[in-house]
Amino acid sequence: MVSRRFLWFWLPDLSRPPFQYGRDPASGMVTSVGVGSGVYQFIARTNQEMARRKQEHSARLKKLTSKFEEQLAKDKQQLADDKEQLAKDEEQLAKFKEQLAKDEEKLANYKARVDYQMVEACKEHEMLTKQLLLLNREKAEVGGESTEFKSRILVSNLFMLYVFFTKDEGTQTGESGKETCLEHRIQNLS
Repeated sequence: MVSRRFLWFWLPDLSRPPFQYGRDPASGMVTSVGVGSGVYQFIARTNQEMARRKQEHSARLKKLTSKFEEQLAKDKQQLADDKEQLAKDEEQLAKFKEQLAKDEEKLANYKARVDYQMVEACKEHEMLTKQLLLLNREKAEVGGESTEFKSRILVSNLFMLYVFFTKDEGTQTGESGKETCLEHRIQNLS
């Protein structure tokens, strides 16, 4: 059996009119509680605490939403800037590739000319070597010397050494500003 005192404490005071336990028309929560009613006081405190937490949660959610929207706008702007920069970089890369193709073509033409010059120099050197052998035979028979022909052989040998050591470095210009023999001969081929 439940004691009468327990029921009297927890149940509302039925002798008081119901309007003393007023409610908020908008939310339906208990706003005023009659004296002597522990249940309605507990409900009122609970409703007030829930309303306070709901308000705090709404304010915090609104603040976070605003922060996220601001960050999202910044990220979108950064993405647009990155796309624009990427387009510029791709355009610049296309120009570099085009220039590289032109440079490779020029280099191939230059190598072809140098190779042709090497072949011609080798032919000339071989011809002069044969002439030197013939001259040595004549010298053995006659006993004379040809200073002019020896000079030509020396110049040819020096030229061959020059070509071999400078074929990968390209043509150069001396201190006097005059073109080297190799550059002059290559220009004559074009």
